[in-house]
Amino acid sequence: MSNTARTRSITFLALGTIVVPSLIGWGAVTSNAQTTTQSISDRVFKSRKLEVLGNSKLKVVQVTAGQVTALGLPASGVMSTVQQANAFANAAFQSTWERTDKPVAAGAVQRSWYWGPTPNGGAVQEDYAEGAGGKRLVQYFDKSRMEINDPNADPNSKFYVTNGLLSVELISGKVQTGNSTYADRYPADIAMASDADDANAPTYYSFQGVSNTPLGDHPSTTRVGMPAISTISRSGAVADDQTKSSYPKVNYVYFDETTKHNVPEAIWEFLNSAGPVYDSASATTVDGRLSEPWFYATGLPISEPYWARVKIASQQQDVLIQAFERRVVTYVPNGVPGFKVQMGNIGQHYFDWRYKDAGRPQSPLVTPTVATGPTTGPASPTATPILPSPTTVPLDCSGVPAQVNATVDPNCGPIGTLFDITITGFTPNESLSYWFTTPDGLILGTEEPVEIGTHNGTINLPLPSEILEGLGEGVWSITFQGEGSGHQAIAYFKITPDVAAPGTTPTAGPTTDPNVASCTDVPASVNMTITPSNCAKAGTTFFFVGSGFQPGESVGAYLTAPDQAVIGAPFQLEAASDGTAGTVNYSTLRGDDPGVYALTMEGTTSHARAIGYFKVTP
Repeated sequence: MSNTARTRSITFLALGTIVVPSLIGWGAVTSNAQTTTQSISDRVFKSRKLEVLGNSKLKVVQVTAGQVTALGLPASGVMSTVQQANAFANAAFQSTWERTDKPVAAGAVQRSWYWGPTPNGGAVQEDYAEGAGGKRLVQYFDKSRMEINDPNADPNSKFYVTNGLLSVELISGKVQTGNSTYADRYPADIAMASDADDANAPTYYSFQGVSNTPLGDHPSTTRVGMPAISTISRSGAVADDQTKSSYPKVNYVYFDETTKHNVPEAIWEFLNSAGPVYDSASATTVDGRLSEPWFYATGLPISEPYWARVKIASQQQDVLIQAFERRVVTYVPNGVPGFKVQMGNIGQHYFDWRYKDAGRPQSPLVTPTVATGPTTGPASPTATPILPSPTTVPLDCSGVPAQVNATVDPNCGPIGTLFDITITGFTPNESLSYWFTTPDGLILGTEEPVEIGTHNGTINLPLPSEILEGLGEGVWSITFQGEGSGHQAIAYFKITPDVAAPGTTPTAGPTTDPNVASCTDVPASVNMTITPSNCAKAGTTFFFVGSGFQPGESVGAYLTAPDQAVIGAPFQLEAASDGTAGTVNYSTLRGDDPGVYALTMEGTTSHARAIGYFKVTP
């Protein structure tokens, strides 16, 4: 998953296997003239990509403060609060990291981190009975912990550096202090695969009743060829959801005879994936398996995979979570292509649990009563009681036509609603054209068909209504047409006013902090012009032009958010003959975090820097 505890989230939407970006985000044009109009199709399919008109289109890359250093971005000026990257505690740690993650840090390959952008701290000596002097050298990363159990072993051995058994310890609550000795702690009630503030997401503690740990094993039987359909709640309750079988690559393809657990296709492919790897000895990049053997980084599976509905980057997503001895691996079918399967941030979670007293359980778990996975007979799980829903605000959903080869859930709501659209009946893998019809009958279309990529004719498109803000309330439609088949699907939905329940007064929003709402605390920009202003409400698009660069040199850009998280741009502008670079635009939504942001441009040759400070108010 994304480093939700350490980065500012950027939400992408999944349309089949194509990334469909939402309105918030970056853009760039080669001319200094400000773009004053933008079609709704641009808002949906172009904004939030980094785009140089007349050139290639590139996706936004989200980076942490550590990645800023790993990528060679400056760590002074606007980045003064970003610390230098921690040094590797051992040369073997560095070469282990470099093998999989140096190509990622260098931008040579687009894939998720195996360890993380940089060590999260320095060398740590932890108790280990069989270690030298009863200690062993470890170092923490986002995704794991590296350790050297025997410093006298062959440093060229693949297993000279190992991963800690972090999953086992977090789930069981027992800290391993030797090959067969443990210290009692408590199981970690820390969300495994979601935003940290998701109160309903399963935690390591939730997996205690379904995982192999020192507390006992919970084996399964082989289910190769069957789909992964089991779900788990935060309380540890498990059930079966047959609808999950409709997701791609969820059939089990491997059964581990040692731990007695099954692995689904998507995760198995990830564990056996290959690509560019860096060889420190020869200082060259070659193609190879990322994990050799496949269990080197993760260890063996200690649980079955379980589905959960969790919040990722503030959006509800179905995620398949599986615990392995050393890592947690997740699969988000509607995630960003190329990043749908990732390793969780278990290194962060473990360090906080062990050293910051995080994750103390507040309530006991339930005892799982439902068999995991499909069985040979008809499933009859005990239904989980459905609690009454909170009182909802009545909405006027009248006038929404019947869907045509489509479903929309919900089919109406105010700005802020996420419309989950599914369209069906298309020829597999064909491209689609699409157009919006506004409530006043205006038709807004695409310039060319959208290359969807691999799909089976059914495509899901979660549509955030924020992209329609200010464009009119009423009934909207999106028409999709297959390029080859001519088949159409029409999705209808209604944008309603923000209303309160009858007889009530609309709830007041939170009291605004005068220091946030005012524009008096925005620092002066350096070699940067900002339009329409350097302080505006969330929902504004800010445009930036930097100056002071060498004519023709490449200029990079990155944004620093109020919490000092960094969003880097994987494109470079070309400075004009007068030394200016731009225009870069950054679009916000009305729910964005308020506070002072900074857009920094830096010349790759001159290292001249332009910094534009701007403030987003509620």
